[in-house]
Amino acid sequence: MKTFLTISSAAVFLLFAGGCKIQGEKMRNAADAGGVDARLTAPEVYTGLLSCDQCEGMRVVLRFYSGRSYHLQVRHRSPSAPVLESAGRYRDHRNFRTLLPDRSLPEGFPARFSMAEGTMTVSGQATAPGEPGVLSKNNPGITGKQWMLTSIPGSDVKAEPGPGGIPFLRLETAGDRFSGSGGCNRLSGNYSTGEGNRLGFHRIASTKMACRDLPLEPLFLERLQQTASFLISGDTLELSGGNGATLLRFRVDYLE
Repeated sequence: MKTFLTISSAAVFLLFAGGCKIQGEKMRNAADAGGVDARLTAPEVYTGLLSCDQCEGMRVVLRFYSGRSYHLQVRHRSPSAPVLESAGRYRDHRNFRTLLPDRSLPEGFPARFSMAEGTMTVSGQATAPGEPGVLSKNNPGITGKQWMLTSIPGSDVKAEPGPGGIPFLRLETAGDRFSGSGGCNRLSGNYSTGEGNRLGFHRIASTKMACRDLPLEPLFLERLQQTASFLISGDTLELSGGNGATLLRFRVDYLE
């Protein structure tokens, strides 16, 4: 009997250990691929402008995830420049962070940065926040970001570019002003916030361009006026009405 119990206990242990190993390998594989695993916490996002020898500069979005993986997006400051991407892992050593790409980094992009409170600086360059060579950590809130419309839930109208591009919103960090576009006309006005993620848009004004056959803009404006609250999840923003139903859905664009 004692031998049987010992064998059974060993079998249970092996099954448990095997399950943990498989689960651990799955999570490591997700991190190694540079992908965004749903079990990881929201990333730290750094943005800014880096200089380059043969261009006017590079706009950068660099996301770091808790699994020690990163995702990089780069766009050169030139008309119709494509977005270049890289993913991989990173390693910290004292006050430095080194990117270890799965394949390669965009041409001219540095692999090593000096880390300080809220900033990343290209190693060997002494510049101030806001200047080329410094990436700054983004705030997790709703203000100071370009929110691009992705969908209008409960409607057949699609969030497609109009003559003025894709509808977007930007809430200024200082003051209570917002600006944006409905896809045709430029928008501006005031916003207010309150406890419990309360949000409202007031005194909305727009330019008077006539864009025919564009049902998106009037619906966009109508739902802005109905907004009562907001919810941010990672790079996604949802605006909801007083009854809790989602009115508009956006995604932040750091490269604009």
